[in-house]
Amino acid sequence: MKGNNANALIIDDHDGMRYLLQVLVEEEGYNAAAVSDGQQAVELVKKFNFGVVLMDIKYAGDGWVVNVEKDQANLLLLRSSYN
Repeated sequence: MKGNNANALIIDDHDGMRYLLQVLVEEEGYNAAAVSDGQQAVELVKKFNFGVVLMDIKYAGDGWVVNVEKDQANLLLLRSSYN
């Protein structure tokens, strides 16, 4: 994974959604890392720079998301797979 803004981090606990987002992001030319929980995300954030972070909105209230916002993303997208 490159250490620049071409990296995207995807955080979602649903395997199918995580896979779909990873495929779509990679088709747009990003290097994508996909994890299923906040702790995994924090570990990656310590090692790599991410220009884009896509996460399930349910994680927005968790304390670890502050680290991702403060230290990383140029663009943070919160999304939900529920209607």
